[in-house]
Amino acid sequence: MNSKKTPLLGLSIGVIFSLLVFSTSLPLVEAEKPIASGKPDFVATIDMPADEDHYNGEKGRAMFWVDAESIDDPNMRIAYKIILQNIDVGEIGSDGTGKDGNSGKGLETYLWKLHLHPAPGQVHDGNYHHFNIVGPADDSELKISGNTLTGIWDKNDWSDLGNDNHESVDPVTVIGEMCNSETDLNMHSEVHHIQIRGIITPNSDFCNS
Repeated sequence: MNSKKTPLLGLSIGVIFSLLVFSTSLPLVEAEKPIASGKPDFVATIDMPADEDHYNGEKGRAMFWVDAESIDDPNMRIAYKIILQNIDVGEIGSDGTGKDGNSGKGLETYLWKLHLHPAPGQVHDGNYHHFNIVGPADDSELKISGNTLTGIWDKNDWSDLGNDNHESVDPVTVIGEMCNSETDLNMHSEVHHIQIRGIITPNSDFCNS
């Protein structure tokens, strides 16, 4: 009687068994999940002009996703996505003025500065910046696609601007204010220096973590 090995898809059963043993012995490597995915932890609608006389319908909406083990995680990172309307957004340079190619669509106004501020009692406080997205020092991870701005806020965003009140701070020091709806996004346009704001509010259970 012939003792031939039974082929299976071109491989012998012995070879297939060896491959299975080898593959199961390898450590599993999980792909890192993008921070900005799923339901955002915070949202804001940017549609409250500080000056009605020069308001031209500029507005926006923002979403924030928190990457942290808990509300006091020292390694907290916050991803953001901000979509603006009726305002030109282009390639913003390190000078933070927006004048280097940021007015290309023919709209009357274009983005000049964009900051996250404290808003105690939901009242804007322009004396302090919590996070500089555009100007006076752009977020190092800022990316622009059309009228959408994305990036990540973390403890490495601090930069020495010679003005402690306007320097980005560690997000973990601000998260409590965000959970209490006491921060806002403030968008400056170059023409007329219009400012449009929106309160950041919780949108998930993260604040209970």
